[in-house]
Amino acid sequence: FVIFLDTYHTDFTNAVRLRGALQQFIDRVVGQDDLLGLMTPEMGASAVTLGRRSTVVSRLLDNTTWGRRNRLNDDDPVEQDYEACYVFEDPSIFREMKARRREKLSMDALEDLVVHLGGLRDERKAVFAVSEGWIQYGRSATLGRPLKEGPGPLLQPPGIVDRGATRGRGERQVGTVDRQKCEADRLALANMDHTDRLQRIGEDANRVNVTF
Repeated sequence: FVIFLDTYHTDFTNAVRLRGALQQFIDRVVGQDDLLGLMTPEMGASAVTLGRRSTVVSRLLDNTTWGRRNRLNDDDPVEQDYEACYVFEDPSIFREMKARRREKLSMDALEDLVVHLGGLRDERKAVFAVSEGWIQYGRSATLGRPLKEGPGPLLQPPGIVDRGATRGRGERQVGTVDRQKCEADRLALANMDHTDRLQRIGEDANRVNVTF
């Protein structure tokens, strides 16, 4: 079993409420000899450690602050760059970019997890995904509309340390924000189509003996 905690799409207060429900689920479903692991979208699937129930339950119950939806001052460096690029032009742009990117990170993580579990033993594997749900964004002509020519690099104070949520992006250039990079991300996120991605992840999971 792997419990996937969708940090990006679970409210902080609901994460706290889920503590008891998750413990009940584990007690009811996971046997003493079963292997259990935890994953969040900020992790790579290869970092998931499978262990005995008691060890994982202890880690889970010690962490009740994992919900990040609607949490203030919790943007990672990439999201901070989006805000700096568009805050004076149209704040709705960076808000939608942030939401679309977070959904992509969650879907990417689930996809990675399926591939990782598929490479393990032939026994049945189960993923218990904990989330308040996804929009399943389609392409957006509004987000991808032509904008007026923006400035070059924008001055910005040094950002917070990247906690790994950028999932392998290059190092941040301290002190500036690259408008061209923001624009490239904006167009890529505008053309993102998740309308059937969750279904495809489920189909891929079935082929490698993984159940959601």
